[in-house]
Amino acid sequence: MAELAPLVRHHHEWWDGTGYPDALQGTEIPLGARILRIADTVAALGQPRPHRPALSPGAIGEIIEAGAGSEFGPEVAKTLLTLHRGGDVPGYEQLAFRHRILRAAEHVLPDEVSPLSSDQLLSIVSNLIDAKDPYTGGHSRRVATLAVAVARQLGLDEHTRGTLWAGGYLHDLGKLTVPLRVLTKRGSLDEEELALIRAHPSDGADILESIPSLHHLTTGARYHHERWDGSGYPEGLSGDRIPIVAQIMAVSDAYDAMTSKRAYRDSRGHEQAVQEIERCSGVHFGPSVAEAFLAVPHEVFGTLHASPPEAAGPFARDVPLFRPPPPAASQPAHPHGRSRPQA
Repeated sequence: MAELAPLVRHHHEWWDGTGYPDALQGTEIPLGARILRIADTVAALGQPRPHRPALSPGAIGEIIEAGAGSEFGPEVAKTLLTLHRGGDVPGYEQLAFRHRILRAAEHVLPDEVSPLSSDQLLSIVSNLIDAKDPYTGGHSRRVATLAVAVARQLGLDEHTRGTLWAGGYLHDLGKLTVPLRVLTKRGSLDEEELALIRAHPSDGADILESIPSLHHLTTGARYHHERWDGSGYPEGLSGDRIPIVAQIMAVSDAYDAMTSKRAYRDSRGHEQAVQEIERCSGVHFGPSVAEAFLAVPHEVFGTLHASPPEAAGPFARDVPLFRPPPPAASQPAHPHGRSRPQA
């Protein structure tokens, strides 16, 4: 789908060169991007917004005509206006649109698609998650790498390491539901904003739980902010009631958070972060997991920010990311309607 990239990249370029991201001008802008620019505008103007109602077709036509030669390519604008005035621009119908997309996909997608490796797919999704907050770039990959290193210190099996690898990449999936203004706020969060932050583990887990082949990643996402002393969230689990994968993810997540810059504070050094983990053993973190984290070889931390995703080792390619859902009878009932936390 690489041919679509220029269209997506340049659909906010303006004919007069005042657009973004590359300030292309005139015919430098790919024709497909020029068409998307005007289609995007028409679609947006035809929908209600908090600051205005949906515009009428006539009002939209006037805006397009006024923007021809500045925002929009003259020929593209002329073509759209001709179609518009001739009644040849169809209205939006959700069901019809869905069918059109499916039919278009048959032509866009090849008959056979080389399957993405687990690493490639996880990289794509985690980049989307991390892009939501400019201060956390690479956070998901680093948590995955640290979690695997801790699991190795604990002697956990390949199945669990594979779950931690994929779960580390997706543990913050719920942050996609948190407004950017909250994630990047420099001051203290109010109660409403705190509630949004504290909902992200459950929100992410609910998304994963709705996908049967990713169900095994739900536990780490849901419980990675629980604390050993029971003061965490979302359910206030304590001690060994917190699944081991969530305990490992919690300490890995905390280390990377401490050693990364945030909107509201500067980063800490490695030694400071390690001392804090040692101090919080038995309070925030499970004692055995904290001990295992402190035993992770120093070179893992030294290459954490520079390492490519493959640095965690070949096991990630050997353990499938997607797994078939277990039989219904093997899912014990959770008191709140979910499956029970599993290690």
